[in-house]
Amino acid sequence: MSAPLIGITGFHEHWTFDHAPHLFTGVERVYTDGLLAAGGLPMVLMNAQATVDDVLDRVDGVVLTGGADVDPSRYGAARAPE
Repeated sequence: MSAPLIGITGFHEHWTFDHAPHLFTGVERVYTDGLLAAGGLPMVLMNAQATVDDVLDRVDGVVLTGGADVDPSRYGAARAPE
């Protein structure tokens, strides 16, 4: 049995090396280390030409690493009063 392929949402970051700009896509290592320790095979997901359905057809699971809060109306819930 092969290891399950798990997609992890990545981030984009601009860095400068030797006065030249570089664009990176990555994920915090704690996520990849955790998936490897659990027997999974991590794959960084990024914005690309593929649709969500194309990606979901290829992976066995997805880890959403976080970021800005998702508006609760997107998943049918109300905003908290605070």
